[in-house]
Amino acid sequence: MTDPQMSSSGSAKAERTSVVRVVLWAAVAIALIVGLVMFFRYTRLMTPLL
Repeated sequence: MTDPQMSSSGSAKAERTSVVRVVLWAAVAIALIVGLVMFFRYTRLMTPLL
């Protein structure tokens, strides 16, 4: 492989990795927000069970 071919392959892989990383962090953020909403919405119902 010549140098330009390797650099374009590396940049495509870096671009894909960054997209995957953004998607994973977005999923974590959404899960955290949903968890907080459910906690504050249902905490009154859970208190008698504790």
